[in-house]
Amino acid sequence: MVLRLVWAAVAPRSKRKSGDERKAGEIMMRFACKKGVAGIVVDGCLRDLDGIEKLDMPIYAKGITPQGPWKFGPGEVNVPIACGGQVVFPGDILVGDLDGIVVIRSKDALEIAQVAQKKKASEDQTFALMEADLEAYSAKHLKTTEKRMAGKEPAIFKSYIEQYGE
Repeated sequence: MVLRLVWAAVAPRSKRKSGDERKAGEIMMRFACKKGVAGIVVDGCLRDLDGIEKLDMPIYAKGITPQGPWKFGPGEVNVPIACGGQVVFPGDILVGDLDGIVVIRSKDALEIAQVAQKKKASEDQTFALMEADLEAYSAKHLKTTEKRMAGKEPAIFKSYIEQYGE
C-alpha cells in the first residue's frame, strides 16, 4: 500500500509539559480520515480506541490512554519533526506494518526498495529450503554463521545507518 499523505502528531520538546505523552482521539482521527489522510503516526498514546479501530486507515501509536489531550496551539505543517526517536522530514516515506514503521528519505527510496526486494527474495529462498529440507537448511545456516563469526564472510545486508549514514 502506498500512502498519499501521512499525518504525524507530535509536540515539540519545548512545548511539552514534563512527563507529558502526546495524545490523540477519535475526533482528530475521524477528521484526518475525512480530509484524505492515508495514515497517522502518533508519537504518544491514543484514546477512544473502540471508535478509532473502525476507521479505514493505518494508525500507529505508542500505546493507549484514557487521558484527554493537552493542546498548546494549531501546530505546523511541512516542518521536520522528531517521532519515535527519528527525525522525519517533509517528503520522507514512512513504511509500516504490524512490526512498526521505518522512515525512508525520498532520495534513497528507489535503492532501498531494490535492497528490500533482494532481502525478501533471499528470505523466501530460506523459507522454501526450510520447508523442503530442514536438515539442509540447518547445515547451510550453521556454515554461514561460522564463516561470519570468523570474519570470512561479510553480512549481506547492512543497516540503514551503515548504508546511508544518519
